[in-house]
Formats: sequence, structure tokens, C-alpha cells
Amino acid sequence: MSNTSFLQEMQIDQWQVLHPERLEGVDITPISLPEHCRMLLICPNVPTSAERTFLAKVLGSFKVSIDDAFLLEPQQLSQVDIANVEWVWFCQCEPSELESVKTLHSESLSLVESNKEHKQALWKQIKSYE
Repeated sequence: MSNTSFLQEMQIDQWQVLHPERLEGVDITPISLPEHCRMLLICPNVPTSAERTFLAKVLGSFKVSIDDAFLLEPQQLSQVDIANVEWVWFCQCEPSELESVKTLHSESLSLVESNKEHKQALWKQIKSYE
């Protein structure tokens, strides 16, 4: 039985390849970042309005504006050139090993905002780069 038949039998009609760059013959279109991008938020979900307000406050603590941030889904990270990016924040996903950028890792923005321990852990990460 082919993989496609197997997925159809399970009534799965849509799927997403996590690492399309590993497929032979697949051309991956790179994602262009704005020139002013200083921070990538790697997150599986688009932040809510309340989460964006909290995000802006956190970014301000290390002198990055919300306009200098760019949202990517975790599987899109391999499609961008992060040479000019200063910060990468892995939110609600596993962090990747990256060189020459400051990396943060946390639970969801709403959980970090509402939980003292998560907030302190994030703050320690930010302060470690000073």
C-alpha cells in the first residue's frame, strides 16, 4: 500500500511535509525578510491581540520594536537567511541550534505573561545576553 493510499484510508486528505528541503527534486522558495527585521518569532500560532501587547513589552526590554519582528512557523525557519537577524525566539516549539544569533525559548506568550516562573525564566534568558 502506498503512503498516499494509507493516508486516504485514514481519511487524511491534507498533510504538510516538515522538511521539504530533504525531498529530492523539490525547489524550496526562500522567504525574504524585511531589511529592518531584527527578531524572528518562531511560533506555530499567530499571537492574539493581547499576546501581541505582551510581546511588544518584552521586545522593548531589549530595544526591539514589534515592527522589527517577523513571525514564522517552525517548519519555515529553514527557508530564511538569518544572517542579519539579531534575535530568534522559539515560542511553543522546540528550539533549533543557531549560531551568531541570540536565542530565546518559552512556552506560549499568554502562559509566560500569566506565570511568574515562566516570566522569570524568559527574563533570565534575555539578561544573559547583556
